[in-house]
Amino acid sequence: MIDAVRQGGALRLLSGRVVQFRVSGVHQPQIGQTYVFFMTRLPAIAAFGIDTAYLVKDATVHALDADGRFRVVADRALDAFVLEIEAALGSQSLAEPALTAQPDPDLPPCP
Repeated sequence: MIDAVRQGGALRLLSGRVVQFRVSGVHQPQIGQTYVFFMTRLPAIAAFGIDTAYLVKDATVHALDADGRFRVVADRALDAFVLEIEAALGSQSLAEPALTAQPDPDLPPCP
């Protein structure tokens, strides 16, 4: 398991009120869904930052974000998408191309 962080989210205050922070065009991965993540190592916090992700549903990929930073891929076959990524990486192969978002058992659930 790895730790990953992303801009936006929710903050539960001591009063119990939940304040949500959203970045236009940037969406959060949902627990239980499968994604292809593109991440940057963040050694200062021993985690990875999620740059963007693609939802895998019915063997197709769908862009999670629409903020203009990355090429939007929609309704593309997962196999073709993985081949394109591997070609861009050169000789590096994707041993496990998709990950499923999991809840952190140490954090309380957000509404």
